[in-house]
Amino acid sequence: MDLSAAYKKAVFIRFGRRAKKLIAYDHFHITKMLNETLLHVQRSEVRSMPKLDKLEHHNSRFLWFKNKQNRTEEIEDTLNNQKQYLIKTAVVWYFKEQFKLIWKTVAYTQAKSAWKTWIKLAKEAGIRALTSVVRTIENCLEGIINAMHYGVSNGRAEALNNNIKALGTQSRGYRNIERYKSSIFFRYGGLDMVFH
Repeated sequence: MDLSAAYKKAVFIRFGRRAKKLIAYDHFHITKMLNETLLHVQRSEVRSMPKLDKLEHHNSRFLWFKNKQNRTEEIEDTLNNQKQYLIKTAVVWYFKEQFKLIWKTVAYTQAKSAWKTWIKLAKEAGIRALTSVVRTIENCLEGIINAMHYGVSNGRAEALNNNIKALGTQSRGYRNIERYKSSIFFRYGGLDMVFH
């Protein structure tokens, strides 16, 4: 699930104490929070620079979001140069990269220890925007560890939801809700369309 308190409350109402073992937070939603924090910190650092430097640093903002496998040597050089000027941005970027590394490579049995270290170091960085996200992650830690253990994601559900929204947009609306439902089932219901 995403980090909504309403979803968490619903699971606790339905499953009681067992909910702690069932709730698993989706990687995508936490990564999104970290990306938004990175962009916020980068923007605020660029804003405080002299006018002549702003454009160069502003234009590099999307490079911070490139995955390691998509970073060319030129991008790496640019980022290394940027890190000298945008120190807080570089710190947030480092913790974002470490977050991905822990999620993808650390074994479930060692996850709690790895996250506790990550949380401690991220708080010690003293960047207010990062600290706020870290507190959220700390409060959701059990659900994050569950997600790593079960290897689950709501990516498929999110993709289907986006497709359904796009269906409504492409058709420029439906006369009534029943027609919209029929269209959804026809398009995404997995119906056998082969006529015998």
